[in-house]
Amino acid sequence: MKTGRFFWGAFFVVIGLLLLLNNLGYLQIDWGYSWRLWPLILIFWGLSKFTQNRPVRAGLASLNGIVLACIIFGFFSFQWVDSSLDDSLPRQYSQNLSEPFDSAIDNAEFTFSAGAGKFEMEGTTQDLIDAQTENGLGRYELEKYDDDGKTRVSLRMRDQRVFRFFGRLRNSAAVRLNDQPSWVMRFEVGASKLDLDLQPYKVEKVTIDGGLSTIHLKLGDRSDETDVRVKTGVSSVRIEIPSSSACEIRDNAHIGSTHFEGFSKSDGDTWQTDNMDTASKKIFIDVDTGVSGVRITRY
Repeated sequence: MKTGRFFWGAFFVVIGLLLLLNNLGYLQIDWGYSWRLWPLILIFWGLSKFTQNRPVRAGLASLNGIVLACIIFGFFSFQWVDSSLDDSLPRQYSQNLSEPFDSAIDNAEFTFSAGAGKFEMEGTTQDLIDAQTENGLGRYELEKYDDDGKTRVSLRMRDQRVFRFFGRLRNSAAVRLNDQPSWVMRFEVGASKLDLDLQPYKVEKVTIDGGLSTIHLKLGDRSDETDVRVKTGVSSVRIEIPSSSACEIRDNAHIGSTHFEGFSKSDGDTWQTDNMDTASKKIFIDVDTGVSGVRITRY
C-alpha cells in the first residue's frame, strides 16, 4: 500500500470539489490566510513516522493531501490575477505615495506590510520613497518618522476587507527607494508574489516573512556586508547574488528542494562560496522554510 496514492487522491478530489463549488457560487469564505495551515503538513508528516500501521499512514497522507489542496486553492483564489472588473466589485484604490529625500539621511529603514498580492521593487527615485499601489481591499498608508538617529519608513495596507471573489481583485504595489542611504528592509506578506531587485541599493539587512509566496530576490554588491533572512511557509524562493561577493547560506528548509549553485557544503546546514576568505564583500543568508523550493545562484 503506497501512501502517495492516498495523498494525491485526496489532494485532487478535494481541490476538484473546491473548484466546482466555487464555480457554482457556493463558497463564500475568506481564503486569504489559508496559508497559515501549512504547519499541519509537518504535524501529519511527523506523526506518520511514529507508526508502521499502513491504514494510519494512509489516513495521515490523505489529511496532508486535503490540507495542501486547501492551501493551494486559497493561494490562487486570493491572488494577483488581473481580470476585467465589473460594477459589482468593490472599489479599486489607485494611489501614488511618496516622501521627499533629505541629503542628511545616511541610514534608513523600510517596512512593507501587506496581505495577498503582487509586490515589486525595481529602480530608484530622487525622493526617499515612491510607491504606486492599486488595491481592491482598501488603501495603503505611508508613514515616515525619525527614531534613534535613523529614518524609518513604512508602507502598510489598511482597511482590509473580506475577499470572496476568485481571482477578481487586484492588490499590487511597485516601490522605488532612494539609492543614497544604507537600508534595512523588512517585508511582511501573505499569499503573494514578491519580486525585489535590490541591486541599486546599499543594503545592510533584508528580512522577508512570507506565507504562501513566490519570492525572487536579487542582491547587489554596494554594501560590505549584507544579512538576509527569509522565513516562509509553502513557497518558492529564488535568490541571486553577485559573483563579486562571498556568500554563506544557513539552510533550515524542512521539506522541499534546495539548489545552491556555486556553493559547497562547509558544516552541517551551512554552505559557502569558495571566495569566503578572500572577498571584501560578504552576504549572509538564513533560509527558514516549511514546504518550499529554494534556489540560490550567482550571476
